[in-house]
Amino acid sequence: MNGHLSGYKVSSSTKKVLINTDLASDILTKLNNCRLKKQFTDAILSVDQEELHCHRCVLAASSPYFKATFSSHFQEAIESRITLHDVSPWIMKRILEYIYSGQLEISLETAVDYLRTGHMLQYPYIVQACCDMLSRHLHPNNCLGIKELASLYECTDLEATAFDYVLEHFTTVAEQSEELAELSLSSLVTYLSADNADIGSEAVIWQALIRWTRYDAENRKEDLYELLSCVRLSVLSSEELSAISNDPLVCSQPKCLQLIEKALNKLRDSMKSSANVCDTRADSLLLQNARPSTLPRDMLVLFGGSSDYELSETVGYDPVKDRWTNLPPLPERVVRASVTAHDSAIFLSGGIVNNVLSDALWVFCCKMKTWTRGKSLMEARAKHSSVLMNGYLYLSGGVRMAEDQSVVPMAEIHSYHLKSGVWRRVGYNNIPKVESHLLGVNETLYELGGQSNDLYNMTMETYRVSPGGSVTRTDEHYVLPCSDEPGPLRAALHGNDHIIILWEKTGNIVSVNTTDNRLYRVNHTLGHVSGCLVTFSHHAYILGGYEDGKPSTEGKILDLRSESYKRVPLPPGLQVQKSVRVRM
Repeated sequence: MNGHLSGYKVSSSTKKVLINTDLASDILTKLNNCRLKKQFTDAILSVDQEELHCHRCVLAASSPYFKATFSSHFQEAIESRITLHDVSPWIMKRILEYIYSGQLEISLETAVDYLRTGHMLQYPYIVQACCDMLSRHLHPNNCLGIKELASLYECTDLEATAFDYVLEHFTTVAEQSEELAELSLSSLVTYLSADNADIGSEAVIWQALIRWTRYDAENRKEDLYELLSCVRLSVLSSEELSAISNDPLVCSQPKCLQLIEKALNKLRDSMKSSANVCDTRADSLLLQNARPSTLPRDMLVLFGGSSDYELSETVGYDPVKDRWTNLPPLPERVVRASVTAHDSAIFLSGGIVNNVLSDALWVFCCKMKTWTRGKSLMEARAKHSSVLMNGYLYLSGGVRMAEDQSVVPMAEIHSYHLKSGVWRRVGYNNIPKVESHLLGVNETLYELGGQSNDLYNMTMETYRVSPGGSVTRTDEHYVLPCSDEPGPLRAALHGNDHIIILWEKTGNIVSVNTTDNRLYRVNHTLGHVSGCLVTFSHHAYILGGYEDGKPSTEGKILDLRSESYKRVPLPPGLQVQKSVRVRM
């Protein structure tokens, strides 16, 4: 007896209520078997010359669309035959299986067809499942089409998600998406006008609109003025504006040329002439209309290559967006060079090029994303440290080539005045060091760690900098706390008055308050770490180095407030050697 009641529950009260939890699915299964055998079917769906037999009551119960159809006085209700247009027979068969079973397998390839048919036949669960599938697989190559699809079928959540995705990846969309050319004028204007389009440069907006126009130039060139009005022309350079004005389609539209000329005149009136390629001074009025994504923001720039100490490639990392950006490679492959940065410029000095000590100074302008050759160093050097403070670039320590062609330690401190372009000798190291770390805070240079006589130093020495840029060694000499043999250390400036020091061998981290030179231990669980060190917004980024004897493929981000950390994948194939923080 019990074997026949396995699907039932009997209440323990005096009234016995039988509850069969399997009854509904059993009935649907049996109804589906009847459908497949065309038993008791009383409705036919005519789909592209195929006839699908089913049950009116099941269709009406599953969908408001079918309920309304069978309840009407039209011919379909009388004959129980419904012709469905623009529906795939294969899709409709799967939906019928879903109606009778409650199961439907949706793939990225079928999601659009299921969404269209589900929307038409009023199956909201199918529509929602398709929206979820599409939102999880948004890509620069499909996001425009998915947004338009969602708008057409009133899928508001998917539409908003796809729209935000387009804006967040607009640079890639503008360059790669074939769907861009199929957009309507109004849709394109909406994207081009958006303040929160993440583009990096306003030139991306121009490139997007001209690509759309050229797709059907004869019919779209009349729309060029409206599209060009979406570009924040005032933030483009004179070179970019001139290139736009020389485009044949723009030349054919006098109103467009007037727009460009107006922007050029405004630029000429507002920009101040400067010989410095990295001069970013400009009338603030030029930037007040700029999109937030085109304004300079703090980024980390990593230098490395395919071997130890090599500097040949550069990548940018946006800590806020957790996004990597490819940057122009270095003009020449160099090892043991020094890299420092200030505001929106990066300075790479000296090093070894083709086994010869180099006297080169390379300057990277973050605004233009270009490398230019600066004035050569006073003397070729490598393994030195550098820092930029108060308009001067300081080089300290390292090695040079002696008259007998031997490599010897270098004790001279040189400075380069950015405005005048003049190098001069401004001081001396008490003890010459290689691979030390030089930081500048409040008219004081701090030299930390490094090696002298093949021994690692565990000291911090200070130098006072005069208003004219001369450097004088102070009597302040600090021994940094280290629980083991010193080994290499890394140092970075944190905020305006703290120095973060990392001992690679032990993983110990200390913070130095430069106002009173007091030291504070930073507790964490990183253990042994190596790599370059840079700080950003209460976080210490430890990037590159080695892990388990191999170049590290991950960086570590230490929260200096909670003293917890997380990992971030590094670009594949890049052995990170140096890192700096800049405005880009």
